[in-house]
Amino acid sequence: MLLLPKITQMLFSTLVFLYAFLPAVIILYYLIRKEYRNRLLLLVSLIFFAWGGVTYTLILVFSLIVNYVVGRLIHKWQDTSKARIALTVGVVLNLLILGIFKYADFVVDNLNYLVEMFSNFQMGNPGIILPLGISFYTFQAMSYIIDVYRKEAEVQKNFFKLSLYISFFPQLIAGPIVRYQYIAEQLSNRKSHRANFTYGIQRFVMGLSKKVLLANQFAIVADEIFSISLNELNSTTAWIGVLAYTFQIYFDFSGYSDMAIGIGRMFGFRLPENFNFRMFRAPSGNFGNVGT
Repeated sequence: MLLLPKITQMLFSTLVFLYAFLPAVIILYYLIRKEYRNRLLLLVSLIFFAWGGVTYTLILVFSLIVNYVVGRLIHKWQDTSKARIALTVGVVLNLLILGIFKYADFVVDNLNYLVEMFSNFQMGNPGIILPLGISFYTFQAMSYIIDVYRKEAEVQKNFFKLSLYISFFPQLIAGPIVRYQYIAEQLSNRKSHRANFTYGIQRFVMGLSKKVLLANQFAIVADEIFSISLNELNSTTAWIGVLAYTFQIYFDFSGYSDMAIGIGRMFGFRLPENFNFRMFRAPSGNFGNVGT
């Protein structure tokens, strides 16, 4: 039975992130020379991820290595059947990692339900805890190898730059998922100046407010209503609970997206807006009001 330890995630709204981790990273980022900044961001991204459990960091590192090697092989074998085989292997490995850690418990529970109708045999529950951000970095990695195969993106031969693209810590919790071609140039050449940094702070504070002042408060209402027994729950209260939960999910996701975009802008990255199709389709377009 695979049993991984319970973890405590360092979320953007936690005090350790707001008053220790993020300020320390910003200070170090602007103190060191520009050629070392990508490696610093990669290191702190791995630390951010490892905060929830070193075991899960090994999974992330494995994913980084696999997708780097697959991307290089696709580029090497471009326009041959071997490139398609490499892509297939890469996609299968990514989905396998995601499937094991996201759906293993679900599959075992349902198999036990079916088996118990015919026998007393029960499989032990794996007890797997979902690693932080595994869906986001898995799909982001897959988008990279698929775009390389389609020749919509150049292969990244620098392992550290590709690893930073996949594991950049502002995106680990709730995205946004960014296609490689939209950030490839920024990995080598990006502008860090006062206008970018100021906009980043404003955007981060806006997102933090959505999370703490709105999402968390709607969560209290939703949890309170959902704890009421069905016999005591009337339709009006039920609808209030549904709406509260809806707003909780929206402002939680929207808040984290704003915070991710804001943190990225502090380091000179221009991450695209979530659910903005026109902006997402135009990598050369305007990704914000400041920071050209």
